[in-house]
This record gives sequence, structure tokens and C-alpha cells, in this order.
Amino acid sequence: MMINSLRKRRLELGLTLDQIFLKTRGRVHPARLSRFERNILTPSPAERRALAEVLNLSESEIFVSAAESSGVPGAEHRGK
Repeated sequence: MMINSLRKRRLELGLTLDQIFLKTRGRVHPARLSRFERNILTPSPAERRALAEVLNLSESEIFVSAAESSGVPGAEHRGK
């Protein structure tokens, strides 16, 4: 599950979902990014790396596992 910082950071940088798609060289599709931001879907490790690079943040600054945020063991795998 993402902390709200994913969408917040994207908006701070003035980037649209489509611009993220282009900046990640097609690795993060706009529809998937929208789902990540709404905590509907969990990004793959490659998507997490690509987003962190484009947003100029570390993965840990953007992402937190659902298990850490909810206390539910194994929750980080839901939504994949």
C-alpha cells in the first residue's frame, strides 16, 4: 500500500499520469499508476524502482507495505 505521498509527490512535480508513463519509458501504465495511488493495486518491484527514480525519492519514502500500515500479516501481497 502506498502512503499518500505517491500522488502528492507526482502533483508537486506537476506531472500527469501520462507524463509518468513517458518518464518511466512505458514501465508504469497510467491506469496502473492511478490504481497504485488509490491503494487498489500494488506495484511490482520494477514499477516501484521506476517510480522512485522518476519522482526523485527512495522507495521507502513513497511506499510502505500494507502489513506495516494495517498490521495484517501477508497484506502486502494483496492486490497484485
